[in-house]
Amino acid sequence: MEVGEGGRFPPCDACQQANGARVATRHRQVHLRANGRESCVDEHLTGVIVGLWQVCETTGSCQDHDGRAYVVPTPDTLAEGERFLTGLGLVVDNEDGVLFFRLPAPRQDGEPASALPAPEAAAADGDLLPVLHRLEQRIVSLRRLLTGVTAGVTHVRVDGAHRILHAAATALANAMRALATPFVRLPWPTRALGYVPGLVVLALVFWLASLVASALSGGSLAWMVVAALAAYGLVAWPYLRIYRRVIEALTRRHIRRVVADPAWIGPDEAVTSPAAPDRDRMLSLICTELLHIQAGIAEVRSGVARVGRRRRGEHPPHLSESGAGLVRAMAHDEVLNRIVDAELALATAYDGIRLWLSLPRG
Repeated sequence: MEVGEGGRFPPCDACQQANGARVATRHRQVHLRANGRESCVDEHLTGVIVGLWQVCETTGSCQDHDGRAYVVPTPDTLAEGERFLTGLGLVVDNEDGVLFFRLPAPRQDGEPASALPAPEAAAADGDLLPVLHRLEQRIVSLRRLLTGVTAGVTHVRVDGAHRILHAAATALANAMRALATPFVRLPWPTRALGYVPGLVVLALVFWLASLVASALSGGSLAWMVVAALAAYGLVAWPYLRIYRRVIEALTRRHIRRVVADPAWIGPDEAVTSPAAPDRDRMLSLICTELLHIQAGIAEVRSGVARVGRRRRGEHPPHLSESGAGLVRAMAHDEVLNRIVDAELALATAYDGIRLWLSLPRG
């Protein structure tokens, strides 16, 4: 960061305290923490600085000093810093240990450096399960991109957007599970047969426990009841765990077959790794990238809203014609409940990014 006359962008409180004075800079500041280092830097240099901190230490930087950007590596890491910047394709001028370079001009066509899936991925037409899967995968892509674009950025709004996008993807995954569970998609005679093994097991447990208690207590009815209940407690918990695992396996298998994604496990179990950093992302403007992500969130939210209206329309009119009716419909429909949760989460993530972009410091 460069302090100048007329500066109106303050660094964060921690950096002001470290500097020993209240200062204001000429460019908006973003607090970075990466590779054991942290500092406020000019927002257009966030990607470059995070990359530089992998190979060198810096003591100063500015995104626009008479038309050029610069960074000041420590003397013992100057060569590594110059090599890194040259590797990004930049023309670097070393002027007494200060590395000057020109950032690429913003793209005139408005296209960001980062790529997202095609817009039709958020369409709400077709069978509901594949539509929910496409929307969920779109959110996972947005979250992965957000992780890469904001690498090193430490701000409650950015961290909140990460968590809320994860919550939105998880809500849609749970809607898929609720839609694909055998209790919903199978006819009632088949569902009823699913309870038979459990009833048989419980009956055998009660009978054997009562038989043993009767033999040991001389036929005492009280001890027979106590033994039966104790046996039920010992058997029911592991049985229910196994039962839930079987239902989850059947549900997941059905989802994978319908959406043609043999690796699907849902975002609550998958590891969302950041998109690999590249030259374009390091040199792109974080504000441009976040505006692109924000537009993607708005697009996916629109698709989720359409799916919600479609699902809501499947309910009787008295359950879907008003706000109170929506609440009643959600109480009767787990799928609709999760879809509404996802839409609300997307709206919150959108607002979080919008607020971060509007703050005087990031």
